[in-house]
Amino acid sequence: DGSAAFPYCDIYDGELNWGVFVSNRLYGGKDYDNDIYQISLSGNSISCERINEISSEYWDDTPALSSDGNIMFFSSNRNNPLSGKTDIFSSQRRNGKWSKPALVSTINTTEFNELSPFIGYDGYLYFSSDRGGDYDIWRVRIDNSFRPSGKVDKLSKDQFPGVNKTGSNEFNPCFSIGNNFFLFSSNRNPADSNPVDTVAKTKDYDMYYIDYSKQNGFSKEININLEVREMKLEYDTP
Repeated sequence: DGSAAFPYCDIYDGELNWGVFVSNRLYGGKDYDNDIYQISLSGNSISCERINEISSEYWDDTPALSSDGNIMFFSSNRNNPLSGKTDIFSSQRRNGKWSKPALVSTINTTEFNELSPFIGYDGYLYFSSDRGGDYDIWRVRIDNSFRPSGKVDKLSKDQFPGVNKTGSNEFNPCFSIGNNFFLFSSNRNPADSNPVDTVAKTKDYDMYYIDYSKQNGFSKEININLEVREMKLEYDTP
């Protein structure tokens, strides 16, 4: 069980505190590889169920939700199960049901892998792809309907310094609430990020971040001027 994702606003159609996650648990006594489940909290009761409209008999993983929970992007190898090649799909939620997943053809490639999408609060869809050799993080502008509407670009070194690195893989892009920090996972040598650590270590995956607000000239402090006015309503006595 893993890859949990939650909408920014947790109220939808009267439901409170819900999200999605990935599990390889058996469904109906059968192994469908990784599937996407919904978890819901109602009072003190927690329930979860497989999202059958989205999950397939193949690998479905790394879901990402829009802030209102209406749109989900996820990765799957359903179109190329024998090769294991992954693509990014999208689905829309209406009346509590998810639509049939659609291949996001404008960002997927025919020979490379695309996975681990994230819907940024800055109007971009972020994802990982190995189209450049190893896995790096890319992004594309999305419109108000969450459709890619621009050129797919690798994260620039100016705005995202040190994120993508030749010779290592970068996955799982994510912004903190408010866009202050950009987080990602990488199997780079820890000594590359910490000069004090000069001992070579096994290249497992670790979490990294950059201070995005500082890098791009944003302030974490917000000044708000409040003005309180007292209003008195007077009515004529009939």
